[in-house]
Amino acid sequence: MLAIEKYDLQVAVSPPSRAAMPDAPGRIAVRGTLHFHNRGRQAVHSVSWLLYRLLTVSEVADGAGRRAVHFCQRVQSLRDWPSIQVNCVQVSCSPPVASGEMLALNLAYSGPVVGYREAFPYVHDAVERDRTLLRREVLWYPVSGFPTWATYTGAWQARPFDVTMTLPSDWWGCLLPGSTVREGPGIWRWQACSPGAVLVAGRYAPPAANAGEPCTVRSFTGQGAWASHVQEAAGLAVERLTSLIGPSPRAGDPWQIVEVPEHWGSEAMAGAVLMEHHANPARVIRETVHEVAHRWAVGADPHRFCDESLAHYLELAVLARLWGEGYRDRVISGWRRALARQGEAADIPLAQAASHRGHIDEVSRLKGPLALAVLHAGVGDGAFWALLRAWFQSPTLSASTAADFAAHIRARVPTTFDGNRFAAEWFEHPTSCLSLVARDPSVRAAVQAAAARYLAPPPSTAS
Repeated sequence: MLAIEKYDLQVAVSPPSRAAMPDAPGRIAVRGTLHFHNRGRQAVHSVSWLLYRLLTVSEVADGAGRRAVHFCQRVQSLRDWPSIQVNCVQVSCSPPVASGEMLALNLAYSGPVVGYREAFPYVHDAVERDRTLLRREVLWYPVSGFPTWATYTGAWQARPFDVTMTLPSDWWGCLLPGSTVREGPGIWRWQACSPGAVLVAGRYAPPAANAGEPCTVRSFTGQGAWASHVQEAAGLAVERLTSLIGPSPRAGDPWQIVEVPEHWGSEAMAGAVLMEHHANPARVIRETVHEVAHRWAVGADPHRFCDESLAHYLELAVLARLWGEGYRDRVISGWRRALARQGEAADIPLAQAASHRGHIDEVSRLKGPLALAVLHAGVGDGAFWALLRAWFQSPTLSASTAADFAAHIRARVPTTFDGNRFAAEWFEHPTSCLSLVARDPSVRAAVQAAAARYLAPPPSTAS
């Protein structure tokens, strides 16, 4: 196996001229070098890598770059994986790479970037007149081996890499997550340790300070109303969630909210939130609150309960305070109705969602927050928020799973609530939550009836 020692990328972005056709693509030129080390005992004759779809191998040399190595490559696009915009590149070397030897693969691409809206909504890489965004799903990072779900998820192992980017002099750029250094007019350099990164650049307005946590909001000139709604929602979310469950695990770290166009998808990550531009203020506020909730609900759980389920319920807690209990009832009713349309998703245990890839969104975004609503109704406000406060203060939060949360419930719920039964029915056993939360005209009554299943009977009095 060839291990990656170092990865460097040099990216030059040329947006289309303002006089050009509105939909004309910009151009991007990429040069990169992958430095490998054969740490095994046997010589390596060939190796396969998943590479970002724009890149192919231009030349191969020894580790010092002094001797060219004869090679041939076979590039195969992943037609069955349209949401992963990568090629499988197989490189055969002659002579083979002996044990302990180093190898350098030079990568190159130059040409237009036109985007991938039609393939997958979260994958859109384009160079437009005023901005560009290369999403993490395009897998900047190379992954060893032929594509399987195991090699894809293995891509999220952190490795260091450097990116240098040349931009128009009046543009701002950043790599998220990562540290940014501006080396001169139009020259930006980033160092990061991440499996995939979001490269954001464009003609953004100067950042505006946000109350609460040390946060900045970057938006396009003329989008003041959007930025104002985002600032309001972010401040509200931070204030409300801090009062309920304490400071976020990421509190104190500088972070920023960056505006991206509609249809690109909002996304939260360490140090930043990407927020779609929407004209509807209510939608802007709702999505901002959800993404800010991920400052607490961090993503590492393969079942997505510890990030998506918790973030959805924290979003509801903030917005119900803003828009009233009627809004809360409508949202919970919507979760149940949507689950009823999904059929088998209602039966999938929360701690097994990763084994049902076709339904993982429904389980994590519908059944998960519905379970939290039932738990909340069963134990009451004080015990519920104390339960979450202890959860978000855990030093192992970033590595926790749905099974860990089930164990947390068993250990910390009041004795008046049957945490063992609740954890078993919602997290571990294939039990339909639709049979637990009966259809009822009153959403609150239905949730309370489901919660009553787990309440201990009052002690009998002797006659």
